[in-house]
Amino acid sequence: MLGPKYRINLSLKHSRIIFHIIYEFCAGVADEVESYPCPLCPERVFLTSFGLERHSTEKHPEHLQEILEHIDVIGEEWRRREEEIARRRDRVYATRLRQESIARHAIEQVANGTLGQFPSNTCLFESATAMESHLRAHKKNDDLKMKLLARYGPEVDFYLVISTILSEKRKRLELYWGMHIYSQRYVCKWCGQVTSTMTELNAHKADVHAMPPFTAKSDRDRVVYSTTCDQCGLRLVRPSLLVRHMLRVHSKSQFSCEIEAPGTCNYKIDVDCERITWTCCDNQYSTRYFFFFTVSLEFFTCVQTSGDCVQQLDEVPSQLQLHCDPTISSTDLVQELLVEPVDHVQLFVF
Repeated sequence: MLGPKYRINLSLKHSRIIFHIIYEFCAGVADEVESYPCPLCPERVFLTSFGLERHSTEKHPEHLQEILEHIDVIGEEWRRREEEIARRRDRVYATRLRQESIARHAIEQVANGTLGQFPSNTCLFESATAMESHLRAHKKNDDLKMKLLARYGPEVDFYLVISTILSEKRKRLELYWGMHIYSQRYVCKWCGQVTSTMTELNAHKADVHAMPPFTAKSDRDRVVYSTTCDQCGLRLVRPSLLVRHMLRVHSKSQFSCEIEAPGTCNYKIDVDCERITWTCCDNQYSTRYFFFFTVSLEFFTCVQTSGDCVQQLDEVPSQLQLHCDPTISSTDLVQELLVEPVDHVQLFVF
């Protein structure tokens, strides 16, 4: 990536000198490296201000003052960047310390049995105007809730009512997961212990099973999907690899295959050139985004209503089978977790 070259235009307006800094690109100058190109010699670039100043004194003495101002502008810009990077680093470090302190305190409360459930009604704002706007939104939300209760009664399903307001399915799904984040359950795959947060699950696995905590790197190493090429029998761990394999090795752009997804129902994809259709439980989806969101949303309904899904769930050896207690099946675990409405629970097994 080529870096900027600075050119300064001076103009006089109302007895004031106006500096116009124009950014151009200079060959051989990296944007992430501090450099001082000569504005009069485009091919000369210096890594220090002293080099450019010495060059200007020798080659351009008549423009020395302009070049010194040019050096000051570049130096000021790099000092501003360094200060911004330092502030950003300090903010990230402070946030990390705060999160670690909160997590450590929560783990201690879980171990001591003193962790309580408290509704959060405190919001922090940077200004009084933002606070007033937030309170008005609260009042508007309360008024809408009272109107819905008066119209539909105490048995109102707010999600169905919202579906009439938000016509776009993607927005409804985002609203759903944002509202029902409390209903996520994290299950220990070694003993079936159910926790409400990933922090509690990591603490449980470290204390009881001496297992390392779940991280993004360990998630990348885990095989989540698998499929087999029906032409040569090659087993692949990602559907995208199968699409690439069929196109490059077998020169086929139209085919169908079944994807094995541990922990949920197997699904089918139909590839027709650049068009891919996802099929699960006789429902077809044209986009990957809607497919995965809808399948995760309706997973437990699928488990309850489809015997094939339950059978496939019990046959998973490494993702959902509980190693320490062989008497607990995955189906019993699902039924044990369904203490809330079936479409209000998300299950994650780690």
